[in-house]
Amino acid sequence: NFEDYFVNGLFYKDNPLMRQSILKKSNFKDLLRAWQTTSHLVTEDMTWSEIRGGIRDIFPDSINNNHVSIGFYGNHGVCLFKYFVRSDDPQWVFSVAILTCNSVCFVIITVSYSLIIRHTMTSQSSVAGGTGGGRQSGSSPAIPSHVIKLQRKVTLIIATDFATWIPFTVLAFLHFGSVIDGSAFYSLSSIVLLPINGVMNPIIYKGDGILTMGTKLSQSLYSSIRSRGSQMNTESSMSGGGTF
Repeated sequence: NFEDYFVNGLFYKDNPLMRQSILKKSNFKDLLRAWQTTSHLVTEDMTWSEIRGGIRDIFPDSINNNHVSIGFYGNHGVCLFKYFVRSDDPQWVFSVAILTCNSVCFVIITVSYSLIIRHTMTSQSSVAGGTGGGRQSGSSPAIPSHVIKLQRKVTLIIATDFATWIPFTVLAFLHFGSVIDGSAFYSLSSIVLLPINGVMNPIIYKGDGILTMGTKLSQSLYSSIRSRGSQMNTESSMSGGGTF
């Protein structure tokens, strides 16, 4: 049942006894045991459906049963997936799988880009060696600008991926292992670390185009301001010239 796996708790917004906070399964089990009026047997593996049925037995009035399910992406106000988990969280397998997949992807990206650079440099050296008859013996072949540009772009891609995903992943695994409590860093990771990668990648991949666009926009703005200034000066001169 996906509900029992991905729902973290229930919020009974109109119930005076339960509207103060989001309640988890353990809270509801304690409540059902205390009331002793429910026909639902309280067990360790109770489903959310059974818990809601027990709450209906205690509070037959429909208004007291208005509730909201707090799911996997509703764990925090920033609405990202629940990546700071521990072994007692029902979704820890899913979260750890995502974090592991991200780490493996980073390694693959790093190795692949490194191989691309190495292959490009090797091919360029072979071409330069085969066509450089006039080049002095022992001198290093000049590295073309497009190769330097590729190296710079790949270095930036790997650096930004490392600066964002690695600290985030390490922090999440340290929290999972109960080495530290990473809950306080949830907002920082969600608002600062993770968006950096999404913002930087388009700039890195299309940096020249963005720079050219920015230059053209600034030049156009400057020309417009200058033209407007010249027009105002001309109007001022004409107005002054007609006054005796």
